[in-house]
Amino acid sequence: MVVQALMSEHGMSERRACQASGIARSTLRYRPVACDDSGVITFIQTHMALNPRHGFGLLYDSARHRGKPPSQEPQLTLFKAQDRKRGLQREIDWDEVEQQLKNYLHQPNPMPVREVSKQLDIETRFLYLKCNQTALQIGQRWLNHQKHRRQARLAKAMPYLEAAGLDVLKEGKALNLREVTTRVPAEVLSGVQGLYEVLRDVKSRVGHPFVPASNDCTESPKPGLAR
Repeated sequence: MVVQALMSEHGMSERRACQASGIARSTLRYRPVACDDSGVITFIQTHMALNPRHGFGLLYDSARHRGKPPSQEPQLTLFKAQDRKRGLQREIDWDEVEQQLKNYLHQPNPMPVREVSKQLDIETRFLYLKCNQTALQIGQRWLNHQKHRRQARLAKAMPYLEAAGLDVLKEGKALNLREVTTRVPAEVLSGVQGLYEVLRDVKSRVGHPFVPASNDCTESPKPGLAR
């Protein structure tokens, strides 16, 4: 090297040899340090084993939230290397997937398309793209199942609501949400969706005026009297 030659042949000091050659002393004294990526590699492997569908964006967010090294470029390089080691993307036999989806249609308990995609380990959007009609049938079957469940819960709750309406009517009070919640068990009301509309239906059945919950705190003025 030039610096060593100047020092040995001309008797220069290291400082003067570096000045004469234009080489910084820090460059002369630099010793490379091997980079230990074992911690990051272990984290990537563990994360991808638990979350095989995650890409680099979700991986990097998880690393950042857990206090891992924030440098994005080295992690991306390591992620690509580990992703190549996982092998090529698997080939999917869509005819077989179509048959599996049809089997789900005949199961006694419907399930949403998202749950089906998890069990098949295929993203939901690909099921809709490749097996559109069958995926739509599975989704519609689940929606119908949910609708029937809501109707069954409402049919179960209606006798309680009608009894509460009649009770409120006997006491000369207005039918509102507060009066109903004090008379109907919470586990019955929790299964009823659109409770305000249901209370209007109950009102029409028992012949009782329906008053919104906001009237719980105010009283209507008596006829002929100003506020």
